[in-house]
Amino acid sequence: MAKSFEKNKELNYLAIIKAVVFLVAVALAFVLLLVIVQRASETPTVSVPEQSETSIETSTEDSLPDSDTSLPPVVINPTVNYVPIELDTNAIHSGTTILVNGSNEFVFPSDEFAPTMADSKNSDYYVRDRSVCLRTEVTEKLNELMSEYRATKSKKNIMVYNGYLDRDAQKSYYDRAVNNYGEDKASMMQAKPGFADAHTGLSIDLRMYNNGEVSDFKGEDETLWIVENAHRYGFIVRYPDGKEMTTGLNASASKYRYVGLPHSVLIKNNELTLEEYIAKVKAYTYETSHWYCEFEGSTYEVYFAPASREAKTVVYVPGDMEYTISGNNVDGFIITIKY
Repeated sequence: MAKSFEKNKELNYLAIIKAVVFLVAVALAFVLLLVIVQRASETPTVSVPEQSETSIETSTEDSLPDSDTSLPPVVINPTVNYVPIELDTNAIHSGTTILVNGSNEFVFPSDEFAPTMADSKNSDYYVRDRSVCLRTEVTEKLNELMSEYRATKSKKNIMVYNGYLDRDAQKSYYDRAVNNYGEDKASMMQAKPGFADAHTGLSIDLRMYNNGEVSDFKGEDETLWIVENAHRYGFIVRYPDGKEMTTGLNASASKYRYVGLPHSVLIKNNELTLEEYIAKVKAYTYETSHWYCEFEGSTYEVYFAPASREAKTVVYVPGDMEYTISGNNVDGFIITIKY
């Protein structure tokens, strides 16, 4: 009887031990499950490169002035106080960077915009006669260019043979070319009336003048200096060699066009035609990036504003810095800031 009681007691102990082990196993499994669930719910930590102070300011909307919510979300130069102004959309047809070629007709202004050069030229070069007209600002820059040429080369042998041409004068040149060479060749020699760069009053046609005789300007010998330095005064070779398919006219060393600084520098340094420059500058909008140019101690900032389909176009300009606005005669405005 005693042995039976002890055996039953041993069995009870074993049952209790098994129960305790079972409970401990269940508890451990429950704790492990909680840990797994908790870790699965946590967001993993990702190492992110630190941003510079400048990139944070330009990419965060909170960095924009609270007083002007109309500003785009990207400010290109935080040191410039850009403000909106309203322009007449038709002003795309005026300015020193207008493009006039076989695809873009010149819009003649109602006022007299190209006076005779004889009243404002200096004595360092010649003009054919008093009928040669040019915008006053272009004559002033040409005076500076020719004065340096004469001082450098000790030569006074350049003549401005043509400047501004009205529609009738251009028609005369074009019709004469058609009669002499046929329409196909003539179309590469002379622009059709209304589509000539000479209509702008920003274009000049040079000749050599020696001992009373006029000859072609080839941009060679001492006159190569003009080819290499005209951009410093705002001029470009309008129809460079090898670019006939772009400009639509035969190459000419004698035809120069005033576009102003820094556009002449950017065109020269990048070996562009005016057509190529107008197309390229469109990538530099106010909202994206701007085109910067260093020249003779000044910094220039250039960007493009597309014209509205409405009568007015809003563009952003610096509120307290020197700037100019020019149309491109195609679809917008080129804004230039000088520091």
